[in-house]
Amino acid sequence: MTVQNIKYNRWFVLCFIFFCISVLLSLFHGQLINVGKRFDEGLRTALHYEIITQDEALPWTYRILVPYTAQGLNELLTQLFGGHVPISQERLTIENCYLVIRAATLFATFIGFQKLLEHWLDPAWAFCGVMFFAFLHGPTFIFYWFQPSSPLDLCLWIWAAHLTLSKKHYWLFPMVFIGSLNRETAVFMILIHFALQVDKAQFLPTTIRCIALTMVWATVFLGIRWLIPADNAEHAGRWSAYLQDNISNYHWLQYTFVFLSSWAILPILSWHKVPKKLKRLFFAMIPYIILIFLFGRIREVRLFLPLCIPLIPATIIHLKDSFEKTS
Repeated sequence: MTVQNIKYNRWFVLCFIFFCISVLLSLFHGQLINVGKRFDEGLRTALHYEIITQDEALPWTYRILVPYTAQGLNELLTQLFGGHVPISQERLTIENCYLVIRAATLFATFIGFQKLLEHWLDPAWAFCGVMFFAFLHGPTFIFYWFQPSSPLDLCLWIWAAHLTLSKKHYWLFPMVFIGSLNRETAVFMILIHFALQVDKAQFLPTTIRCIALTMVWATVFLGIRWLIPADNAEHAGRWSAYLQDNISNYHWLQYTFVFLSSWAILPILSWHKVPKKLKRLFFAMIPYIILIFLFGRIREVRLFLPLCIPLIPATIIHLKDSFEKTS
């Protein structure tokens, strides 16, 4: 039997491509961030151990899931090396653990995004959307040095949207719990669910479900802060400085605009063509955009990747209509 006669399952081919892209992006991130120039400075490893030892490294102190997982993998590898890893190799081992987690998370993210896009698009156009989405990850590595929780956070948001549209609401409870251990912004999974699910017939059960999900998130959110006390007031008080930088730094604004322009402008120009659920999903993201300007640095454009959830489908719908009109 020749290779040409083998009929591959569509998802087998897609998973193979997504796996390769995930590994490639992770290797690129590794050379640029994890084990490249900044690796010698040791800042990332120092911050990693501040999280593990529950030091006041805000806000990372509370984003424990990925660092603790990386530490567990590191200790496993240490045992495989006979219980001892040379000090010169310790940082490299930890960073490679982060890269393994990143590759696995990206792989799950691309699969979830393909499934999400197929709620509005045929598989071929959905695949184009995933490739567009994957391309955007490269530019986000600029001004990116230690945010291990971001890839998993994005992955969970995407799967929350897909599972909501697939009516598999029961998965949201463990996802919100896991996501809350990873990053406080897991609360937006609940807003995503509400925006995609709510209508006149489903308003009451959806509201009750969202209240229950919020209780799950709040329990983890408050529980971690009770177990790991820190000076949160001082950290929260920095919002004015962040906001001033974000609205006055021309270079930050320029880079952010260029990053967003290719996939955020088209949906706005053709807003009347955007499906109703995607519109609601975009409006659910507005509090998140405000949060970015108050507590983030907009030059770290990875913060805007969650906006791809409503805007990439809308962009591909616009492109699809444009191609069909000219064919």
